[in-house]
Order: sequence, then structure tokens, then C-alpha cells
Amino acid sequence: MDIEKFLTSPTKEVAELVREKGPFVCVFPINGTRRWFLLEHPPQTWESGDFLSAYMQASVQRQIELFHLFFDHGIHTLMMPLFGPDLLERGESYLNMAAAALRQLAEDPVFLDFYREYGVRVRFYGDYARYLKGTPHAQLCDLFGQIARDTAQNNQFRLLFGVFGHDA
Repeated sequence: MDIEKFLTSPTKEVAELVREKGPFVCVFPINGTRRWFLLEHPPQTWESGDFLSAYMQASVQRQIELFHLFFDHGIHTLMMPLFGPDLLERGESYLNMAAAALRQLAEDPVFLDFYREYGVRVRFYGDYARYLKGTPHAQLCDLFGQIARDTAQNNQFRLLFGVFGHDA
């Protein structure tokens, strides 16, 4: 198939072509989301007037859209390294914001509905237990385990979130 035909093919055809070649794994490291948010959603558009609330809401929606995009186009496993020890240097307020975002991945009904609808098995990987131990965010480890158990029966797609998964 030539490139023009491929680029104009419907999503379902692209997904079939991808799946014919076997299960594909895609690593998609997200970075610069705050910059993206400020470019796409200037302060005058924030309903709440609060940066963090507006940012979290827009980020959740965009992540779900990206998950749809990858899985609809035939990707079987999506690995997303999210948070490493270098980000701890940004301070406690940044860690609190990151912890709130990580909590959403395991608890927010928008994510949970998506996992159920698409049959997504979710796992968190990395050395997060060691880094979170003794912090106010240690309970995230339990949440990560719970969402893995809750989605273990899902078998259409896999979504792997990296938290302190920097050391291969």
C-alpha cells in the first residue's frame, strides 16, 4: 500500500493493518503538559478561575482522547512513563500536584469508565513503593495495586503507567 492510500484509510482499516502484524507496544512519554495547557487553554477560558482545577480537567480529557487514538489505531499496549525522581526536585507543591494526577488515573470515574469500556488492563510499573514510602502519598501504592486487580480481567488493551520507572 502506498503512503497516500494509507493516510486516507479509515481508522478501522489502519487498526486492522496494525493488528495483522502482531500486538504492538508503543511508548509515549508525555512531557510539557503544563505548557500545552497554557497554550491551548489561556486563563480567560478557565471556568473555575483556578489553574490546578482547569489543568486537571483539561489533562484528563486530553489523555482519554490520546488513549482512544492509540487503541483505535491498533496499538495493543501503551507504556507511559509519567514521573521520575528528577521531578522530586521541583518541591513539595509539585509532588502534591503529581500525586493528585496519579490518584485520578486509579480513581476518577472518567478513567475507570474508559478502562471498562475499552477493556483496558492497567498496571503501574516502577520503584514507586520505595520513593513514596514514608510520604503523605504512600497510599498511592495501594491504589495502584487495586486498579491492577480491578482491571486484571480486561483483555483488549494494556496501559502501563511508569512511576519512578527510570531504572531498567
